[in-house]
Amino acid sequence: MRNLDTLYIREMDQEELSEFRRLWIKGYIKELIVECGVNSRDAEEIADIRFEDYIGQEGHTARDERIADSR
Repeated sequence: MRNLDTLYIREMDQEELSEFRRLWIKGYIKELIVECGVNSRDAEEIADIRFEDYIGQEGHTARDERIADSR
């Protein structure tokens, strides 16, 4: 698998996108629990919804722009 930190979302294959999603959600869950005191079951559901928002609302564009700047 290629380095996900250097790939645009559109460059990822299905396996890479699945792994990116898994890692993104895992990190978001951790932050919700630690920073906001959300219980783990609720945090998992919230993180899943937030990831769909992130992708659906072009939230990843800023990430892709940072990668483009570093290339």
